[in-house]
Amino acid sequence: MRPVVQDSQADGVPLVIDWIRLSGYRSTGTLVSRILDAQSMVTWDRASWRADLPAGTSLTVSVRTGSTPTPDASWTRWQALHGPGARVAGSSRYLQYRLILTTRAAGSTPLVYGIGFTHGGGAEVAPGKRGPA
Repeated sequence: MRPVVQDSQADGVPLVIDWIRLSGYRSTGTLVSRILDAQSMVTWDRASWRADLPAGTSLTVSVRTGSTPTPDASWTRWQALHGPGARVAGSSRYLQYRLILTTRAAGSTPLVYGIGFTHGGGAEVAPGKRGPA
């Protein structure tokens, strides 16, 4: 963790920091994605991701799918995926993923560089992509 200090006033007076304290190191973090839209009903195929997992860290990737743009009772429960290339079961229009990053080693952090999902031979659906063109 690196502290960042910024002087929000451009008044010519130098910013001087006399003392700073950092809070404890977080051992777990969770990211829940926005809803990914395949633009039509699809049969999901595989998930792929790139990550660095230093010793003492881990990553859990889970997905859920549904046919409504907002998750509701009709959506599947979160299903854990076991490594890049894992199969994503089911057919739906929408998919959401969850990343749980953990560490047991202070100073070591798992990093995720990218994640995407394929379906029925179609184009990869990933954050920033809107499904088949």
